[in-house]
Amino acid sequence: MPLAPRGIFIAAVALAALIAGILRADLAALFWGSTFLLASGYAAAGCLLVRRRLARRGRSGPGFLGVTLPASVTGPGAAAEALLSADLPRSFLPGIGVRVVLEPAWHERTLGPISAALAPGENRLRLPFTAARRGAYALRQATLEAADVLGLARVRMPVPLDERAIVPPATAPRRAGVRQPDEGGASVEHVPRKRRSDELLETRRYVPGDDVRHLNWKLLAHAGELFLKLGEETPPPRARLLAVLDTTEHPALPAGLSDVALDGLVEDCASALAALLRQGNAVSVSLPGATRCETWTAERLPALRAMLAGAWWAPAGSPLVLPNDRYVRVVIFALAGSPSLERILADLRSRRWRTTLALSDPPTPPVRPRATVRTLLFRR
Repeated sequence: MPLAPRGIFIAAVALAALIAGILRADLAALFWGSTFLLASGYAAAGCLLVRRRLARRGRSGPGFLGVTLPASVTGPGAAAEALLSADLPRSFLPGIGVRVVLEPAWHERTLGPISAALAPGENRLRLPFTAARRGAYALRQATLEAADVLGLARVRMPVPLDERAIVPPATAPRRAGVRQPDEGGASVEHVPRKRRSDELLETRRYVPGDDVRHLNWKLLAHAGELFLKLGEETPPPRARLLAVLDTTEHPALPAGLSDVALDGLVEDCASALAALLRQGNAVSVSLPGATRCETWTAERLPALRAMLAGAWWAPAGSPLVLPNDRYVRVVIFALAGSPSLERILADLRSRRWRTTLALSDPPTPPVRPRATVRTLLFRR
């Protein structure tokens, strides 16, 4: 049905007035009913005809409608632009206009809608929009909408597209007082201890009480005396930095707060990782359900933010890929009460890795004021 709800209502009233005018021989009712009934019919037929011309123009060849989304946006709340090019028919019916509507989607989120009016012929437009929330958005189709100026009729025609836009999480701390991974307890200056390697640099005579494991047996066989091998001092093995982002579905979160909690958790993780990378560290990141544990450096910070933009809830029990290193320092970013937190901690404890928890409290639902007689009777 091309008629909009307003058009259906006006057409029904006009039809009733026309029937009443015919039965009662009322010229005013006949004129009113026939005029608006013809207007509704013209709007419906005109929109269908414009849609048919648009469909024929789309089948004529490529270049009918093209949309380019920005590959990456600065962050949530940033302004961006979509580039649109369209080659429409050179004329529309009088009173009929065409609009384009873009709705990039990711899970339950959408960007926009982004819309603009199109003129007959060639169109080259910049469509501004605001990336309100993070995500890896995909634009599968654009919608061309033909409608009359009175809003009586409206028809839509989808145009398939394949565009993507990344809105990475913010890397600035969300709030003051967030516990950083290096905080807690008194600050202690760690002096790296060195040990001697087995590489032969020099020798000395054996003294009773020396470690016999360092005896130079080749020199004993040649000279007949006991000598010790002295190696160079080498630093201890360096621990690998690993960040575990626990995105397991939280059963205690209501539907309206789950997205807010996940965004806050991802932003806390992104800000901490950005600080570590800017200090020259290399950090590995592991998420439940991910196929590998990748290592990131400061040069790859934009790619890391793009990866975190697609972080979403994982079902409980999803596998966690961990490195095989012996010395690992782990930071777990999780919501308090996560169903997978105990399992992750048990796995890390069995590996004897140094672990730090960075817990975020789930957001509390807003408190609704109690209804009073005054609020029920009066509105602000």
